[in-house]
Amino acid sequence: MELAVRVIMIIVGLLVIAISCGLAFRYGRYATNARADLEQERYLRMVAEENVQAFHAKLETLEAELKRSQNKIKAVEKVAEQNQAINVDLKSRLDKILEIKDRLEAKIKELEHLSSTKDFCAISGAA
Repeated sequence: MELAVRVIMIIVGLLVIAISCGLAFRYGRYATNARADLEQERYLRMVAEENVQAFHAKLETLEAELKRSQNKIKAVEKVAEQNQAINVDLKSRLDKILEIKDRLEAKIKELEHLSSTKDFCAISGAA
């Protein structure tokens, strides 16, 4: 009987060892898969973080470019306003010059009329 108990104990021991080895192998695979999943997640997070940093840098570049463009637009608007003021001033000067020209032409016509009347009077008085 003692032999039968020993044999049963050995068989039970071997079964426990086999089950333990099977469980160890199975949980080892689970651990390996979990580790691989963790590595994959870390890699994806790292890539996502790099993308976020790249987009943030691009955003800062675009914001700086926008600010430069806005400054250029303000400068162009200022120049346009100055040109408009210059145009208004030049138009005002041109209007004054045309007015003076018209007055001078009227005086010239008046003087020509007086001169021709004087000549006519001088000719008729001499005759």
